Amino acid sequence: MGLSKEDLLCHSRWIRDHLAPKIAKDGSSAAADKHPYDLAPLRSALDELLESPMTLDILRFSRMEKALQRIVGANRGDWPPDIVLKAKHLVGRWENSFGPLQRVRTDLWATGGRLEGFAKPRGWFKWEGAFSQKSLEAPAWIAQEKRSRAETYKEGHCGFKVGEWWLNSAAACRDGIVDNLHYRITTDNRVAYAITMTQGKESNVSTDGRSSYTPYADDPGAVKLMATIGGEQRSTVRVLRSWRLRSSLAPVAGLRYDGLSV
Repeated sequence: MGLSKEDLLCHSRWIRDHLAPKIAKDGSSAAADKHPYDLAPLRSALDELLESPMTLDILRFSRMEKALQRIVGANRGDWPPDIVLKAKHLVGRWENSFGPLQRVRTDLWATGGRLEGFAKPRGWFKWEGAFSQKSLEAPAWIAQEKRSRAETYKEGHCGFKVGEWWLNSAAACRDGIVDNLHYRITTDNRVAYAITMTQGKESNVSTDGRSSYTPYADDPGAVKLMATIGGEQRSTVRVLRSWRLRSSLAPVAGLRYDGLSV
């Protein structure tokens, strides 16, 4: 196979986390016109897959079947017909080889998995500086290995791409786009750098991407957030949306990075 399993994992995540949400947002028959540069590498990857054998280990690692099922299961007309046809052919071939694809499982905690370096403890625990007494009353995801967060306290994308997705806030915290799990606004002693929009309601969503959202009043970063985006030296913050948010822009599951506030 010309594409390595790492290449296929990148393609799979790109389709599921980035391209599929954009196609769904644009609606029927707009994909070919609005995303020609995105669809070209997808067509190339599908052609490569059609010419190559697939193994169960590669499928488990890459989750490529999940990406193609997003295409096959989309609203009719959202994706170009040739891409849908190729995706259906591949899904059918893999089901003939490996059985029902919903039975294909991957180890989320293995290297490269969505939950690499994390565990969900039972009962009470303590992680200094990250949780309040209230949050200790129920199990939560915690990091077994903390990665460097030097870039977390900087303005801008900090190496993250718009559309990147995490299974939960613990995984986002692990990768350093936000700095803790309990509070929803990432700050230092000066300004705010990121906000996770979770629960509550996002309103007044306009076609140009503008909307209204009120952060929790008890979040200690709320004051610094307002100073950051509305002060004399106005700057941007990274915006993440959770599936819990009541909004037409919220992801179906998990947590998604949607870019910088303006």
